[in-house]
Amino acid sequence: MKIIQLLFVSIVLFFSVNLASAQTYSSVKATPEQEAKANKIVLQFDDELSLTEKQELLFQTKQAEFIAVNESILNSQRTRKEINGMLLALYQEQANEMKEILTQPQYDVYKKVRNKIDPLIVILK
Repeated sequence: MKIIQLLFVSIVLFFSVNLASAQTYSSVKATPEQEAKANKIVLQFDDELSLTEKQELLFQTKQAEFIAVNESILNSQRTRKEINGMLLALYQEQANEMKEILTQPQYDVYKKVRNKIDPLIVILK
C-alpha cells in the first residue's frame, strides 16, 4: 500500500511540477502505431526476461503508455532543457513501474539490457 501511495505522490508531483502550465499527459492514449512500437520492444524484452503472459500484458500496456507520453513531450512547445528533464523523469518513472511488474532477477536483467532495447532519448539541438 505504501508503494502505491508513494507512486501516486510521485506521479502527481511529476505532472504538477513539469506540466504546470501545459496540458497534462496522463490522458494521452497510445495510437495503433505506438502500440505496434511497444509490441516490438516488449518482444525484445521478452527474449531477455522470459516474461509470463500476465507480465507481458502489463509490460505491453505500460510500454505503450510511456511511448505515447514520450512522444507528447517531444512534440510539446518547451525548451530543450525542459524536454530533456521531463524525458529523464519519465524514463526513471518507467523503470520504477517496470520494477513492480518484474521479479527482482528479471528487473536486474532489465536494467542491464534496457539501454540497448529502449534507450533514453535526449534532445541535443
